[in-house]
Amino acid sequence: MTLSDLAAIGSFISGIAIVVSLIYAALQFRVYAKGAHENRYIAFTSDIQQFRMAIATNPEIARIYRDGLEDLDKLDSIDQWRFGALMQALVQNFAIGMEFGDINGPTDIQKNLIWILGRPGARAWWPRARLIFSDAVVAAVDKAQAASSS
Repeated sequence: MTLSDLAAIGSFISGIAIVVSLIYAALQFRVYAKGAHENRYIAFTSDIQQFRMAIATNPEIARIYRDGLEDLDKLDSIDQWRFGALMQALVQNFAIGMEFGDINGPTDIQKNLIWILGRPGARAWWPRARLIFSDAVVAAVDKAQAASSS
């Protein structure tokens, strides 16, 4: 066996090693991506639950949220600002879910958000707030509001 034959065998073996390494890296990336997605979903649902708990345990927040959803103009200016903060948190959660692909189908969270975004106070708040969100989020909220009115 000549030196060039050994070099050819070495090149062949290194080529196989590279292919095996790439397959292993791809499999590891899939495992990582799945774990990252699950962690994001857990954080996303935890944020939604914390929002719900704040409403359930704080009568002042519950009142502002309830009254704001019905008629934003009936709230005083400070309560309108607080309602806006609550709505911003909801839309941000909606955006996060949309970004990570967790709100693509008719999930309970999506149905709930569509219902909320269709309430009169949320409809009154949205034109004032839409400038702070990305075009994709604005389009998704507009679509959710359209779905809520049909």
